[in-house]
Amino acid sequence: MVFFGGLFTLLAIILSAYFEHAVKGTVTDKQFSSLKIALDFHFLHSVSIFLVGLFTVASDKMIHITLLPYAVYAWMVGVLLFSISIYLNVIFQWSFVSKLIPVGGFSLMLGWLIITAIGAQILWNS
Repeated sequence: MVFFGGLFTLLAIILSAYFEHAVKGTVTDKQFSSLKIALDFHFLHSVSIFLVGLFTVASDKMIHITLLPYAVYAWMVGVLLFSISIYLNVIFQWSFVSKLIPVGGFSLMLGWLIITAIGAQILWNS
């Protein structure tokens, strides 16, 4: 999880620089706004994946939470389907990938639903 969190965050930083310096003047303001939203979600969930991995390594209690990897997998799928689909749609005008954006958004929400369930489990068991 730490590896993928780091990789996803690195990709978000690279894409952020690329969008700002190479893409900004070549797309409409609305398209650029879509890219920025996708980047925000990309960053948020990449750092979340990294932190969950870091806490899993550092804490015995986190290792025993069996649902935690499923939240990370949901976020990874969500970043790929939501953010990457927006990038491809705006940069390459691949409109067919826009059908994947809602599935990615649902996957991001599913990851946070799993985290909420874990939090409830911890709260009720303490």
